Amino acid sequence: MDNRFFETLDLICERPALYIGTTSLSVLYGWVLGWNSASDKTPNDADLPSREFNEFVKVQLSYYEATRGWRRMILDSCGGNEEAAFYKFVQLYKLYRARTADLSPTATNTKA
Repeated sequence: MDNRFFETLDLICERPALYIGTTSLSVLYGWVLGWNSASDKTPNDADLPSREFNEFVKVQLSYYEATRGWRRMILDSCGGNEEAAFYKFVQLYKLYRARTADLSPTATNTKA
């Protein structure tokens, strides 16, 4: 997985107006799709692991299934409020990254 994606996404989460012009989840989603397109990746190979992140969001937001995608689940959970959904994404993204960092081979080796 390309660390540049996560480094850039971290910057966007810290200062969204500077990097994407607004605090909108849909605009952020468009940026993620653009990154994937520029990286010649299919949606299933996205740097933000689509299936894993969808499942994570589904569990965190108590959805029965994750067929709507992470953007729609987060946006719906915030009543359609783009700014609130953006900050909800940031919260979930940080939890997800902490979880995946704990599961990485380097993290496992350092805990032994």
